[in-house]
Amino acid sequence: MTLKEKFKTINCKDCDIPYCDTKCTILAPSELIKLEQIADEFAIVFNNWANINAYKYHTNITTKELLEIYKKEKEL
Repeated sequence: MTLKEKFKTINCKDCDIPYCDTKCTILAPSELIKLEQIADEFAIVFNNWANINAYKYHTNITTKELLEIYKKEKEL
């Protein structure tokens, strides 16, 4: 499941409908915990990928550039 798909499963506090189109701004504490877990998981996986693959690119590459390469490779 991609990062975007994982975030789409988060429901807002005032709505019980998954994948709803309403732009909600208040999230329940349990939903904030889910968002944090998704972000943490992504950060760990990206960091592992970057540590393994950074040598393939020139030494002046930035973390942001590595992130863009990672997202393109993983089709995120």
